[in-house]
Amino acid sequence: MKKYSFLTFLTLLSLLLVISLTACDSVEVIPTGVVTITLEIDSTFLIGIERPEKTYYIYMDDELVFLGTMNATAVLTVQKVPLGMHIFKATDQPPTMISSPFRPENNFYEKFNGLICFGMIVYEVKEGINYVEIPVSCSLYI
Repeated sequence: MKKYSFLTFLTLLSLLLVISLTACDSVEVIPTGVVTITLEIDSTFLIGIERPEKTYYIYMDDELVFLGTMNATAVLTVQKVPLGMHIFKATDQPPTMISSPFRPENNFYEKFNGLICFGMIVYEVKEGINYVEIPVSCSLYI
């Protein structure tokens, strides 16, 4: 009886091994694209005030994915972005200002110059290199 149990065990083990090895062959690679991001700053409201030294925080899909920081004259390249529609956002406010309610500070206008810059675009990422330009406009923060 032990001889049949051992033989059954070996048969099941070899069957599992064959199934697991054939399953590895069917791994599907998710296609991605490369996204190069630039900013188009609307300077009509600023009346001669340039903000290229300002740091912008770049997000994808409603601030779920932080992509990095850049200034207005830089380029940010992101590798392996899943294909499909995505929302790209740029803001000059640090993440703590976005997620917390506004608390007035004595030196708020010295820090932020009274302006908040924000931009957003919906873009469909395709295979290969994608060029995304986020239009950013600035307004007075009251």
